[in-house]
Amino acid sequence: ISVLLILCVFGTFYRWYVDRKMWEKMLTFNEVLLRYPPNLIGKDDLDERLRKLIDILLTYALQKLLPGSRRGVLLLPDRSRNDKYLIISNSKGIHHEYEMVDEFYIGDDGDKLELRGIAGKAFKEQKPFLVHLHVTADNKLEKDDDDYMIIKYKGSEDGDIPPYRSLICVPVLDGSPTNKVPKISLGVVCFDSQYRTTFDSYESKKRIELLTKHICAAFRTYNVLRSNLDTDTKDYVKEKA
Repeated sequence: ISVLLILCVFGTFYRWYVDRKMWEKMLTFNEVLLRYPPNLIGKDDLDERLRKLIDILLTYALQKLLPGSRRGVLLLPDRSRNDKYLIISNSKGIHHEYEMVDEFYIGDDGDKLELRGIAGKAFKEQKPFLVHLHVTADNKLEKDDDDYMIIKYKGSEDGDIPPYRSLICVPVLDGSPTNKVPKISLGVVCFDSQYRTTFDSYESKKRIELLTKHICAAFRTYNVLRSNLDTDTKDYVKEKA
């Protein structure tokens, strides 16, 4: 009994230590987020400033929060196609010339559901999905989620073998934490790794979920500033008139 008690105490302490380290790193996220929005000024460069902020968050996640991760992307609905597809808005990390720009269907046409992929599923179902890939001895790709889209990579000698072995997609959700207001999917954050177990731990999943909350906060800041700028512009036009 005493040994079990010691193990329980040690396990609790270790979890507390891991969580503390995680929150210390996330506090750095907060500092970045609080420092950067004041620079989001000027209607002409507001979109560019937001893009740079998202790049900072993705880069920090790759370098500090998710060791072993290879690439991080933010996918957003494509307004030019009535928000029926997710397309890459921001991408940081390792890139290969033969990697295609992915798009994922998020509309309601039943004939196109095979184009939804993991990212589209995370967006529609509003929950994270993790996929593990395995290459067999005869160079065949095995996956543990049937919704993973096998893509033919341009210039790749292996054809449909991607340069990663695990992929996680987490939705960026906006809504009330009390669930009184339905959550809205704003986009999806995806990370991949050449290692199968990079995202298996509780800590890795929690860090990505926290990252999506910071990205949501960035969008909220952007929307407020954009609204203020639009109001200021209207007032300025009225004064000139």
